[in-house]
Amino acid sequence: MPTSHPLLPSFTPPALRRTIPRRLGLLAAGLLAASLTHGQPSPSAPPFKTAVAPASLKLPLFEVKQPDRQRSPFTGMTRQHWQDAAQHLLTGAFSYVHRLDDPLQFPQQPGKSYPRNLGQVPTEKLEGLCRTLFMAAPLLKENPALELNGIPVAEYYRHQLGRLADPASDTYIKPRAKDGGPSQNLVEFGGLAVALFAAPELLWDPLPETTKKALAATMLSYGDGPTVPQNWRYFNIFILSFFKSRGYAVNEKLLEEYLHKQLTHYKGEGWYDDAPSFDYYSMWAFQMYGCLWALYYGQQHYPAVAAQLAANFAPLKENYPYMFGRDGHMIMWGRSISYRFGAVVPFPLMGLNPTQALTLAGCGASRRARCCSF
Repeated sequence: MPTSHPLLPSFTPPALRRTIPRRLGLLAAGLLAASLTHGQPSPSAPPFKTAVAPASLKLPLFEVKQPDRQRSPFTGMTRQHWQDAAQHLLTGAFSYVHRLDDPLQFPQQPGKSYPRNLGQVPTEKLEGLCRTLFMAAPLLKENPALELNGIPVAEYYRHQLGRLADPASDTYIKPRAKDGGPSQNLVEFGGLAVALFAAPELLWDPLPETTKKALAATMLSYGDGPTVPQNWRYFNIFILSFFKSRGYAVNEKLLEEYLHKQLTHYKGEGWYDDAPSFDYYSMWAFQMYGCLWALYYGQQHYPAVAAQLAANFAPLKENYPYMFGRDGHMIMWGRSISYRFGAVVPFPLMGLNPTQALTLAGCGASRRARCCSF
């Protein structure tokens, strides 16, 4: 008989003989969904193309102005420079936004880039909204009145959140069907939940109650559901945790099940396997999400799990700097090439625990790797 998990006493893992077929079935379903989403277009059909209004400006390459070689000898970048870099990137995104109703939708390479059919366009717009919030949320924490391209940024995101739950909107996302499987919408809503945790006073609290209720129903329809059995579970975990923190009833049994399963991916020395990949993406998809979940929710509600996640992260300060060269360059392996930002995320995360001193090698690698990720 299965026994309770030491970190989640109320959670009893299901019998192994039942979980293996389910795990393989969900993985196969996820792979099938990915192939349907990103598969090559039919040779007989013209490439699908979305119409995107031209950008209102063309930005030069980012430049580090007035570098501080005393504090950061290799890159000259201080905290302000990193904020400037994020705002530079976000300014480029907002150059395609001319009014509050405009989605964050960007030019594509017809026949090569996503989306590849009309049905994928709402998810494309959702992705533009949620991914840019990774930059916008911390910038708004520093400057709630931030404007880009004449658009008040906080108001823009709140407006767009309302449109996600409005059936009359061209960015409306349908709730997951009862028999629906994991999809890209789950991924994006998981990222959105991270941003809502980061800046609720700007992104969530000001929303009308009707919008909150509708958006919660849509996001929970994905969070309280099936997932792909690897890093994707964190998207469900963040959705369920955020709405639980705001007083909504959520599936806590599923939340604890997914937390337990995420811990089983840990293989030692700071590394998780991503069923079964080992590459830099593990640092973003397991370590970053784990650290942020612990910070925003776990330390208060699941302290034993949060402590285990912290213990799983701690060894990285000793070994991860050596995954980068003296010049900050990284080994190009697996998904690392397209997730350059994700690969360096352990270095800033080390600042969440100031009691664990970072070695001199780690400090230098942190500066160099983050610079070369650009």
